[in-house]
Amino acid sequence: MNRLLIPLIFAACSAGFIAPAQAQSTANLVQASLLANVSVVKPGEPFTAGVLLKMKPGWHTYWSNPGDAGLPTRVQWILPPGFTASDLRFPVPTRIDEPGGIVVYGYPGQVLLTSTIVPPSQIDSAAVPITAKVNWLCCSENCVPGKATLNLQLGVAEKSVPDNTQLFETWQTRLPTPAPAPAAPLVLSDASPETKIRTTRKITDPKSIVPGAADGLILTVGTPRLTNLGTTIPISARVLKGQTVSAKSIPILLTWADPDGKDRLGEEITVPVASGH
Repeated sequence: MNRLLIPLIFAACSAGFIAPAQAQSTANLVQASLLANVSVVKPGEPFTAGVLLKMKPGWHTYWSNPGDAGLPTRVQWILPPGFTASDLRFPVPTRIDEPGGIVVYGYPGQVLLTSTIVPPSQIDSAAVPITAKVNWLCCSENCVPGKATLNLQLGVAEKSVPDNTQLFETWQTRLPTPAPAPAAPLVLSDASPETKIRTTRKITDPKSIVPGAADGLILTVGTPRLTNLGTTIPISARVLKGQTVSAKSIPILLTWADPDGKDRLGEEITVPVASGH
């Protein structure tokens, strides 16, 4: 086996790892803003809202599964009655190797975390207020938690009006592409739960395979095996003693650099989780 990843977050990101809040100014480390890809909403027509985090050079926030340490960024949407929001979408993260063999996954520089907002077919007001309550952990040699309550107001009309188009299109290309079909399930009642994921892309570097988070579960990624059709990767699991696994599926992220080597691209393979009999 190449690597053991524990999708459980350290309770305090290890003793002494989080700096006292007063030691750093959160405002200087992360600038958070709330944006949408429209300035005017059409009733019944979905649009995208996003939280843009810009980090101070040398600092980073975290992916949905931070890795060996850290905390994922959380966004709570507060919307008018009748509006709904999808799960938060995280772009493909960067692998960050830290002292002591610690591996984390996150975003140096900046990141746009998005959700699809679906308005009702009828909107009785002339404006749509949107609020995002955001919590993050920003780290370099130490870590500082931060939070913000962000507000945005959009207009309402019979035709939507695009806004921030280039920004949202850029980050859309950095979201992982869903695989065409899920893997065989992990049956947790088995003595040694194991499954295999397959991709048509040839991946030989185990550093490019990132399990998503699942509380109560330790995932181990095996050695990729190349075939004429692509790559087969074994995934095994162990339930922590006394823990209950509530996840119905676990995303496995396969990452690679784009042709220019500037951005990370990825494919997300969903592994169903079954309790068995």
